[in-house]
Amino acid sequence: MPGVCLWTEQNFRGEMTVLTGYWGSDTCGDLRPAAKSAVSLSNEEHLLYRFTKCQEKNFLTSIKPGQSQATFGSDAAAGSWR
Repeated sequence: MPGVCLWTEQNFRGEMTVLTGYWGSDTCGDLRPAAKSAVSLSNEEHLLYRFTKCQEKNFLTSIKPGQSQATFGSDAAAGSWR
């Protein structure tokens, strides 16, 4: 099943978590531990937010299908996703 791979450190280092599900929904998922880099193997775009609860004011970045991001910015971390 395709998903999104997230790492706790920049440049795809640290603990890796694979997220599956949430396709085609607005459901928010909290990330514990927080993520600092990502690779999308999903067919959909996903949004990453600082902190939990996916609040628009805390939008961090989006990750498109097949995209990878080695960093979200200087020490930026995602705490939730949809």
